[in-house]
Amino acid sequence: MFPVEHVRDARSLLLLKLLFLDRSGGDPGPLLHAQRAQFGAIAERLRGSVSEAVGFDRTLAQWRLETATGAVRFIDCVIDSRSVAPSAR
Repeated sequence: MFPVEHVRDARSLLLLKLLFLDRSGGDPGPLLHAQRAQFGAIAERLRGSVSEAVGFDRTLAQWRLETATGAVRFIDCVIDSRSVAPSAR
């Protein structure tokens, strides 16, 4: 399964992919790690744009950065919880 391209799609598409993997007994690990890399790269690009932006553009860039870093933190938590307590099947 491929990671979602945009952070805005995490709530719908990423969660659906994780649900389908869970229901089918698939391993979400590869998807989670690929998604972590995808969103991590987005967050890094946004860090640069926040420091360069001014006015409302800076506000918008900060919003997008916080959203991306929040998605990365979520994925990290899911990865960590899987390595500590795998789901019971």
